Amino acid sequence: MSPAAVMAVGEPQSQPAQGDARVQPSAMEPKARLYRRMALDMACTAALGLAVLLVNVLARPYRRGFFCDDDSIGYPYKARVQVSDTVVAVVGLLLPPLVVLATEATRRGWSARGDAELLGWRPPLWLCRLYCVAGVFVVGAAFSQLVVDSAKYLVGRLRPHFLDVCQPTHVCSGHEYVVDYTCSGPDAAVIEEARLSFPSGHAALSFYAAVFTVMYLQAEVTWTGSLVLKHSLQAALVILAWYTALSRVTDHMHHWSDVLAGGCIGSLAAVLAVVFMSDLSGRRRTRGGQELTALLSKPSSVYVPAARAEHALP
Repeated sequence: MSPAAVMAVGEPQSQPAQGDARVQPSAMEPKARLYRRMALDMACTAALGLAVLLVNVLARPYRRGFFCDDDSIGYPYKARVQVSDTVVAVVGLLLPPLVVLATEATRRGWSARGDAELLGWRPPLWLCRLYCVAGVFVVGAAFSQLVVDSAKYLVGRLRPHFLDVCQPTHVCSGHEYVVDYTCSGPDAAVIEEARLSFPSGHAALSFYAAVFTVMYLQAEVTWTGSLVLKHSLQAALVILAWYTALSRVTDHMHHWSDVLAGGCIGSLAAVLAVVFMSDLSGRRRTRGGQELTALLSKPSSVYVPAARAEHALP
């Protein structure tokens, strides 16, 4: 059964009555739907980013007490850490899209264009794929960060260097649990940050980026020139994330359980993004992986993915 016949399944084929002013679906209708979809996707992504921003600007960490003999929060504060916030943000958010860009441009070429038109412009195929894959990556990263930041402020776990930066005025004795205390440390911002230990944001972002990129390479890179090159790159990404996570423990920024939780959150977010939001797992793949191009080039207002049309699925 042809794709055209599949698209017609279940739809009445009645002819318009004499004098009926209605017109047949035009080739512009699938484009209009795509524009609406892109606008909605961008609006949702912006809303997620705004939610993350509001949590960090408006929320205040839960004020947790501490035991006087708790050695796990008595480590010295390190002003310089091995992996800074800027480094993990830049590498974690830019490396995966750059890998996608390099892979798609190598596979399809910089100048190859499909039949699709977007506002009168025919975008190159690599740009279509970059939009689809990197867009999913950004949305998944925003979800992961929102979960991490919300947990940080709700739990308010004290960092390993809390006592060093807080310098509480309360005179401790034995196993006393102190709730009513005042911090005499000079830097209020560092003291507030010392209440945001669980979970580790560095571990979450680094493992999210690593797992997402590993799954992308596994699905899209099919070069047979080497048996180990692709897997070596995948291993390097995981090791880089592992190093970032461990550095947070050795720098006295997190407890080991904070890092474990952050890594699990990031890894789970990456798996969910790839499986349920992208076409990398094959669940939503169209011919050639070009969902954007396929939708734009369909002449009918009824869009049926090629994978479903080939199997005569409604």
